[in-house]
Amino acid sequence: MNLTPGGVVDNFMTFQGTSLDFVLDPFTPPVTTNGTDCAGTPTGGTCVAAAGSPFVLENLGGGNTAVALTAFGTVLDGGVTSTWSGSFSTQLNMTPAEIQSTIFGGGSITSTYAAQFAVTAVPEPATFFMIGIGLAALGMTAKRNKARS
Repeated sequence: MNLTPGGVVDNFMTFQGTSLDFVLDPFTPPVTTNGTDCAGTPTGGTCVAAAGSPFVLENLGGGNTAVALTAFGTVLDGGVTSTWSGSFSTQLNMTPAEIQSTIFGGGSITSTYAAQFAVTAVPEPATFFMIGIGLAALGMTAKRNKARS
C-alpha cells in the first residue's frame, strides 16, 4: 500500500483468509547522522532522501545502501485491538546519493524486502474477569487459613 505522510493508514497490511487488519500510525521522523545530505554521507553514516521521509538510508560502502523503515500501529483481530511495531529493510546496489537522485528525478526503485514485527496482545475482558475471580478465590482461601490458625 502506498504510504502517505501525516496520517493513519487503515488496512496497511492484511492477510488473506484472516480478519487481521494492521493499521499504520503516523511516522516519527528518524534521526540520522547526515540529515538530507546523502551525497556527503560517509560509510556507516545515515541520511534521508527528503526531509520528513521515514526511510533511513545507511551507506554500507562499496556502492551499497541499506534502507530501513520503522513502523508501528494497532492490529484488529475479530474485534480485539492490540499494538504492533516492526521494521522493513532492504539492501540496494546504489549509493545513498544515487537513491536520492533517482527519487528527486521522479524515478522509482523496486526491491525485495524483509520485515520483522512484534505484536503485543491485549487480553480480552473475559480474561481479566477470570484473573479477578482467581485472585479473589486465593484471597478468600488465605483468609480462611489464617482464621483457622
